[in-house]
Amino acid sequence: MKGKKYINFKAIGLSLIFLFNPNINVIDFLPDFIGYIILCALLTNLADINETVSEALGIFKKMIFIDAAKLVALIWIFGMSVTTEKNSSLLLWSFAFGILEMLFVIPAFLKLFKGLGELGYLYDNTSINEKNGNRKKNYTDSLRRFTVAFIAIKSIMAFLPEFADLTSTEYSENQGITNLYEHIGIMRFLAFVPVLVLGVIWIVKVILYFNRINNDVKFNSAIDEIYRSRVLNKSGIFVKRNIKLSFVLLLLVAVFSFDLRIESVNVLPDFISAILVFAFFCVVSKRTSINKKISVTVATVYFVTAVAATVTEFLFFKNYYYESIYRAQEAMQAFVVMATFAVINIAVFAIACVMMLMACDNIIKEHTGGITVSNDKSNEYQLKMSEALHADLRRSLIFCAASTVVYLVTDACYVLLAKDYGFMLFINVIGFILFIASFIKAYSDISEAVEAKYILE
Repeated sequence: MKGKKYINFKAIGLSLIFLFNPNINVIDFLPDFIGYIILCALLTNLADINETVSEALGIFKKMIFIDAAKLVALIWIFGMSVTTEKNSSLLLWSFAFGILEMLFVIPAFLKLFKGLGELGYLYDNTSINEKNGNRKKNYTDSLRRFTVAFIAIKSIMAFLPEFADLTSTEYSENQGITNLYEHIGIMRFLAFVPVLVLGVIWIVKVILYFNRINNDVKFNSAIDEIYRSRVLNKSGIFVKRNIKLSFVLLLLVAVFSFDLRIESVNVLPDFISAILVFAFFCVVSKRTSINKKISVTVATVYFVTAVAATVTEFLFFKNYYYESIYRAQEAMQAFVVMATFAVINIAVFAIACVMMLMACDNIIKEHTGGITVSNDKSNEYQLKMSEALHADLRRSLIFCAASTVVYLVTDACYVLLAKDYGFMLFINVIGFILFIASFIKAYSDISEAVEAKYILE
C-alpha cells in the first residue's frame, strides 16, 4: 500500500494523443472526446489534492459532451440531400465547434498547468518549475504557451477553409461569378498539413513533459503521500464518484437504446447500449451488494441478442424496404426473422432494465438516509427519516419502471407495425423522451440524497 502510485503522469501525457491531430471541419479522425474521457479519469486523483486542477477537470468533462456532439452534427449534415445545404451546415457547425473548443479547452489547459505549477512550488521537484536550459521560462510555462497557440490554430484551421462557401454567390464585374469552394479540397489540405506538423511537435513536447514529471521520484513520493493522508481516509468521496459514474453510464444506456434510423440504417446500434450495460454493472457492483455474476450474464446475453438484431436488421434493409413485405414472400420471411430477433432483444433489454433498477434500489438502501448515532431515540428518529426518504426515492424508480414499459412497448410496435412505420416512429420518440426524463429525475433525486449522506466528510 505504501509503495502504490496513485497519480500516473505518464498516462496523462499519453491520453492527449487523441488531441494532437487536426480536424477537417467537424470530422475528427481521432475522436477528441475519447481522449477527454481518458484524461478526466486520469486527472481525478490529482484533482482531489489541488483545487485548480479540479477546476480544469470540470471543464474537460464538459468537453466530452461538446466534442461528442460532433457525431450529432455529422448526422445532421450528411442527412441532408441538397449539396448547398451540406456546405452551409459544414461552415455553421465547424465554426461553432471551433469557437467552443477555444472557449473551453484553452482555459482548461491553463488551469491544468497552473495547478501543476502550484504543486511544483509546494513540493520539491526537478521537472515542473525548473528552467529549460538558458531560457527564461520553465518547462511548465513553455508548454502552456505552446499549448494555447496550438489549440487556437487547430480550432481556427478546422473552420477557416469552410468560409469559401460564402463566395459561391459572390459576383465580380471582371471575372463573373467567383466560387472559391471549387478549391475547397486544396484549401483543406493547406490547413491540415501545418496543423498536423504543429500537432506532432506539441504531442512530443507533452509526452516528454509528463514523462519528466513521472520520473521525478521525489515529487511523486510527496504527491502520493499527500493523496494517502488527505483522500484515502474518506470513503464518501469514492462512493459518490462511483455512483455518479454509474448513473452517467445508465443515461448513456438509455440514449443508445433508441433506434435512430437514417436511410434505413440504425446509427445507434443496440450492441453499444449492451456494452454500456456491462460497464454499468461492473462499476455499480463495487459500491453495492448486487449479484455481479447474474448482472454480467444478463449484460452478455443482451450483447449477443443486440448483435443478432443489428445483423438481421442490416440484412433486411440491404435487400428490402418495409413496403416490400406486402408484395414479396421472401421479404416477408426476412421481416419475420428481423422482427423475431428484435423482439427477443427488447425482452432481454427489459430484463437488463429490471436489474439496473434493482441496482439503483440497492444504492438507495445502502448509500442514502441518516447516519446512525449512539442514542437510541436518535437512532429511532433517524430510522424513520431514512425510511421516509427511501420510500420517496423509490417512487422515482417506480416512475422509471412505468416509463420503461411504455418505451419498450412503443419500441416493439416501431418494429412490428411496419405499415404505420412513420406514425410509430413518432410514438416511439415520445416513449423515449418519457424514458430518458424518468431516469434523469431519478438520477437527480438519488444523487442529492447520496451527497447529503456524505456531506460531512
